[in-house]
Amino acid sequence: ESYTLPIIDAKTHIGAIEAADERRVKEQLLEHFDEATFVSWFSKISLISKGINCWQFKAPSTFIKNWLDSNYKERILSIVKKIKPEVGCIEILI
Repeated sequence: ESYTLPIIDAKTHIGAIEAADERRVKEQLLEHFDEATFVSWFSKISLISKGINCWQFKAPSTFIKNWLDSNYKERILSIVKKIKPEVGCIEILI
């Protein structure tokens, strides 16, 4: 059985547009990486802010934040740029 992205409830999460964009980012990550990598590193991050030039994601721990910053930040940014080309940076917070 393969990993299925959970439904994001925009009422309890963030706005509907942000929830849809978070889902699009995660769908792209799931297509690019194997399931084990996705579940380990990306499944628990969430989009918390979409600025004009920078999107912010929240990681569940300092360890995951640091790992994403060191190993996957550029890949996440390239996916975000497919959704909104004018975005020039992403930040991963805890």
